[in-house]
Amino acid sequence: MSQAVCCWCSAQLVKSGNHWWCGNLETDSCRLRQSRHAQYATDARGKLKEWFYVPLPKQTVWHEAVYVPETTRILIGGSAGPGKSTCIRRILYEFAKVVPGFHAIILRQSIPDLKKSHLRFLPYEVAQLGGIWKEGDKIAVFKHPGGMDSIIRAGHFEDATAIQDHLSAEYDVVAPDEVVTLEQDPTLELFSRARTTNPVMFQLRGLPSEDPEQVLDGSFILAGSNPGGRLWVKDHWITKAPDPEEFPNYNPARWAFYDAKLRDNPYIKGGYVQNLRDLREVRRRQLEDGDWDAFDGALFADFAASRHVGRFEDLYAA
Repeated sequence: MSQAVCCWCSAQLVKSGNHWWCGNLETDSCRLRQSRHAQYATDARGKLKEWFYVPLPKQTVWHEAVYVPETTRILIGGSAGPGKSTCIRRILYEFAKVVPGFHAIILRQSIPDLKKSHLRFLPYEVAQLGGIWKEGDKIAVFKHPGGMDSIIRAGHFEDATAIQDHLSAEYDVVAPDEVVTLEQDPTLELFSRARTTNPVMFQLRGLPSEDPEQVLDGSFILAGSNPGGRLWVKDHWITKAPDPEEFPNYNPARWAFYDAKLRDNPYIKGGYVQNLRDLREVRRRQLEDGDWDAFDGALFADFAASRHVGRFEDLYAA
């Protein structure tokens, strides 16, 4: 039996069919939240036929987060294995199904990375949801009768030609997975291509303002990553303290981090955790604990904010 619990009510998760649900028997509010972002098939009478995807409670938090209009740079990050990559794809499908003309790109650093991760699943999942996968172009197409097709592209940052190709377009959503593997400057420049004139995107998550410069159009960045790699990711999302001279216009209110822990995913088996524990301690802390303070060359190698940082008021009171 899994020890994973609901992140809202702490009830143990229970498995029904192939999917895990909050096991709280006193209320169905948690399961209702999960079901709002589930993906499924219906029969000719519109009745539920088959669940394709039911987000775990923690994944549901991530689904809900993308509808907060004030945040335009979202990172799902932490331990390896809680379902970040799956959730990124499913969020893109969710928008593609309801937004005519939706345009998104999901990225990995290299072609082999892309093949070993998202390209393994995109053709099957897209077909399951009624879309069309075009292998040659590496795009998913969802038809909208009377409206523009919605498109999700799969891309990489392996060479300058690919990067320039991505920068020549604009997207409703830019979704870099394992963003710590990507270099700062081209990635931030790609983020600037997240802009939209799609009225449905504005209805879903746009933010009007009396100041034209503060109007948010509904486009956003949806990134996923484990700790480690390039530190600009930690500076922008975790500590929210990039170099003020280099980034004088940085607005921390636009950057939101949502953690991910192994214990949130009941699909993970014990052997996976044991494999992580065979790694060097720094890497183990990154991948098992989701520890953003663990990195090679740190002056205090065992430093962890959760253990070594406290509030001044608490120290003074003691």
